[in-house]
Amino acid sequence: MPRARKKATAPEPTPPVESMPLSPRTSCREAIGQLAQFVLPLLAGGLLLLAVLLGGHWLQQQQGDVEFAFADLDCPAPPGMQREAFLEETQYRSGLPDRLPALDATTPARLATALLTHPWVSHVHRVQRHKGGFRAELQFRRPVLAVLRAELTVDAGAVLLPRGADATGLPLLIGVPAQAMLAPGQVWSDPAVQATAAVAGLLHPHLHTLGLTAVEVECHEGEVLFSGANGRRLLLWGHPPGQEEADEAPAATKLERLLARPPQPGEECDVRPASGVKWRKVDS
Repeated sequence: MPRARKKATAPEPTPPVESMPLSPRTSCREAIGQLAQFVLPLLAGGLLLLAVLLGGHWLQQQQGDVEFAFADLDCPAPPGMQREAFLEETQYRSGLPDRLPALDATTPARLATALLTHPWVSHVHRVQRHKGGFRAELQFRRPVLAVLRAELTVDAGAVLLPRGADATGLPLLIGVPAQAMLAPGQVWSDPAVQATAAVAGLLHPHLHTLGLTAVEVECHEGEVLFSGANGRRLLLWGHPPGQEEADEAPAATKLERLLARPPQPGEECDVRPASGVKWRKVDS
């Protein structure tokens, strides 16, 4: 007899996913994911705020690196002065603040302008950045002539220098009136002072060679005359450089002739004539 076939049974339907019960592990993951979606933006915002606060604090700490203290300027000092005192006087005269922005492009020019306010400074060659600060290369005025008394000295441009300038061995200009209210750094306007200062500046490097240290000098009608302590004339120079008369030798020629044959004791030297130097024996 043929075997009876078993009746095929249909597979039980799979319940929908949404109706499937969640395992404890799956529920935990979903909870963590939902929590992360809420917490991570807050955490990112907090980190950003912390970065801003820390950055501001860092910038505040670095403020000393982007500012420059005027007292730290690297520069030489005038003769007979300490750098600290020189910078204090310069800051007082110029009105600069204690600190300047180191990264500002105008700071070197401000420093140069301030330095030029000091009566000792004749020229600022350059101000440049150096080791996190600034260095200034300066040219100072040189005293070449004492006027009326030793504590009043001027440079070759007749600029009055601060008291305390070394007047050792300088010629002393006599016979000129004192100029009231003249401050260091200002030009002595008297034509005799200006003419004599120009001549003294030219002769200054050669005073010892020419025997003109600690002598007296006068200026009559624009002509400069050097005399010894006893009033005996030593050198008749004439007019200052660039103001010579038509029959007068130029300053360079006068100096060349003097250096070729310096005056000897008991001689009076007249370098004015264009034709040549005139020598004359005088009583000691």
